[in-house]
Amino acid sequence: MGGIPYFGVKFVAYALWCLFGLRLFQPSRASPVATAIGLGALRSFMGLGFGIGIWVIGSLVCSALSQLPAPSILTYLLVYVPVRWLEWPIMLVIVCSPCRSVAGFFVGLAKGDRFWRVGGIALSCLSDIPMIISLGGILPVGRFMC
Repeated sequence: MGGIPYFGVKFVAYALWCLFGLRLFQPSRASPVATAIGLGALRSFMGLGFGIGIWVIGSLVCSALSQLPAPSILTYLLVYVPVRWLEWPIMLVIVCSPCRSVAGFFVGLAKGDRFWRVGGIALSCLSDIPMIISLGGILPVGRFMC
């Protein structure tokens, strides 16, 4: 699977999840679809930006774990999931007004915000599956997996 289809899958998944978030946290918002498309693009580009750090940290972690079984899987779990725990709260403070606080960012405050955050992380991981399958089940550790 090439880079463009991979990012297309990510964008669509992120836009749909942001639409769900807008409907959950801002049910009276006018034109949530257009906003969700913009937020999906923002989240996709955020992943690319964080990807540089992920590439550096992931490479170091994978190297350190190279003697263990399945170092790329361990790296994925130890690097990607925590980074996504930071990426989705950034999106959360955009779609959820009560979440715009330090406590809201780190642990959540509004009804459903932890569910939405964990769902976003799960969605990010699930949307990596087409790339992993196309590479024969190999988890590539690097910046494009964001």
